[in-house]
Amino acid sequence: LTIISLLFPLYLSVSLLKYKESLLKIFNYIIFCFIILGIFLNGHLIFSGARYLGFSNNANLFGFSALFWLLIVLINFSNITSNKKLCWINFILLTILIIFSGSRNAMVGYIVLTSFYFRNYLRQLFGSVVFMIILLLIINSYIDLSFVTDRFLNIKNSVSDSGRDEFWNKAIYYISNNLLWGNGMDANIRLIDTGNIHNVYVRFLLNIGLICTVFCL
Repeated sequence: LTIISLLFPLYLSVSLLKYKESLLKIFNYIIFCFIILGIFLNGHLIFSGARYLGFSNNANLFGFSALFWLLIVLINFSNITSNKKLCWINFILLTILIIFSGSRNAMVGYIVLTSFYFRNYLRQLFGSVVFMIILLLIINSYIDLSFVTDRFLNIKNSVSDSGRDEFWNKAIYYISNNLLWGNGMDANIRLIDTGNIHNVYVRFLLNIGLICTVFCL
């Protein structure tokens, strides 16, 4: 599995160079299928005042997955043979679902990606953002979207509210005791008693140490 995980990105890169246009078209349809599957499985959560999870059990994980899909969709816009209607459908759906996921990091990534891609249309992009905000306020009158709005209005309290400060303080203590080689792949569960430290770099340093973290990065 380790060998496959190292060779697969290389194989995928070579395939993309050789069959770029056809693969991008296929990815565009696959992304649409994933979006519809996620809506079918967990779309009802939005109406019950919960963050959208997609087909995962973690809203932040979905947010990062959606960013990867968004990048492929944006690349497809420049692909002459791609279905532009499907690209716009995927783009609009991903925009809405990223917002409903409530993932702050995903929103930052979304802003960076879209601003870079539509950099020649920043005025129109700004107008679209304003429209989306107004639309969310209107929807909020009928559906409780506090699970989204509260996460952006209370950013300054995000560290303490989520327990991050407690996890990170414990992690820093164990990292300092074994900085170079880490404390084992299950250290976050065994030592911190959590499966999610909320910071991939802290988790890498805690589990595999500085040397392996640098190598992975």
